Amino acid sequence: MMAQHHQSAAEMTQKIDAARAANADLEALQAEGMAINQLLPTIKDHHAEIAQLQQHATEVEEYLALKAARWVGGQLLGLHRAHSLVKVREETVSRKAPKNPATRRQSVHPSLEENGEGSGQVYLFWL
Repeated sequence: MMAQHHQSAAEMTQKIDAARAANADLEALQAEGMAINQLLPTIKDHHAEIAQLQQHATEVEEYLALKAARWVGGQLLGLHRAHSLVKVREETVSRKAPKNPATRRQSVHPSLEENGEGSGQVYLFWL
């Protein structure tokens, strides 16, 4: 009888210790949740700022492309802007191209070539 009583007291002590550990874990999770909730507005603000910076970068890229286009050969003869980097077939721009194939040369200014970061801009110049 004494062994049973001693065993049940040990079990109770283990259960109490397990409950205390579970409470400590719960409190830690609640604290982490509160910290995350406090950070969410800041994260949303940063996402909005990143979107604005991306828009500004696109505008600057377009502006620089136009400045470079005017610089190439002293004048802009043809400029094509696409939303994704594609190979523009000759017939899609042939209306503005010289009629003589020997004098027709399609070129992308080196400063405007795709840099692997997905700028998605294609600029064609007839030189």
